[in-house]
Amino acid sequence: MPEIEALEQSLRAQRARLADPMGAQSRLGSSTATGHGNVEEVADIDAALMRIVDGRYGKCLACGHSIAIARLRLLPATDFCFRCARRRPRVSRVDAARIAR
Repeated sequence: MPEIEALEQSLRAQRARLADPMGAQSRLGSSTATGHGNVEEVADIDAALMRIVDGRYGKCLACGHSIAIARLRLLPATDFCFRCARRRPRVSRVDAARIAR
């Protein structure tokens, strides 16, 4: 449980940095920091925070097995275990929404 709390704090800190457009711009040195990539990252973080709230965090959305803690440390917003992530096509959430229309 303390590990999940630490990951939640990390997610919240990362979201705060992404929500600060001036901070993001100064890190990257351009106005592209507030573009497409950040929207996706914030959406992924928000989804992970919701999974923490409802008790589904750390469970793969595809197979239901636990996601390895090492993977969560590297990618705290991930929603798939390594095995399922390898099988999935790499389509951004924004592109997936466009395809679904």
